Amino acid sequence: MTELIIMLKAQITLGRQLLSFGDLQKQYLLAGDAQNSADVTMKTEQIINQFSLLERKKQKLLQDHSENTINVNQNSMTSEDTVSQLEQRLRMIVLELKEKNAKNSSLLHKTIEFINFNINIISQTVADTTYAPKGASSAAVCKKKMFDQII
Repeated sequence: MTELIIMLKAQITLGRQLLSFGDLQKQYLLAGDAQNSADVTMKTEQIINQFSLLERKKQKLLQDHSENTINVNQNSMTSEDTVSQLEQRLRMIVLELKEKNAKNSSLLHKTIEFINFNINIISQTVADTTYAPKGASSAAVCKKKMFDQII
């Protein structure tokens, strides 16, 4: 049980680091700082790999213990209470991470859309007209540039 508690505490620590990196990522996305955002992304990936490794070890430990059916005594009851408390804290961190990642994902998509829009403007991408005359196919409609005149 002490191994499980150690693993849960390590996962909670890594989860808190992920939360702080999520905040940094949001700041860099809002500021348009691509280099620091990429650095934070690489660090986040390393922490996620560590977290996943701990999760696999934890699952293996739980599987081994369930196969051996350990006798429960009074001392292990208090450690089980601690384990459930740690698991609850870990769940709360994961839920908070999910929310932050959803917000950062939205910011990232908006940034990508803005970049694509600017690329289209620079490259003079043509777009279909919004409405075609009645009975005309959309292929017959002439294409217009996004801007009629270059300034």
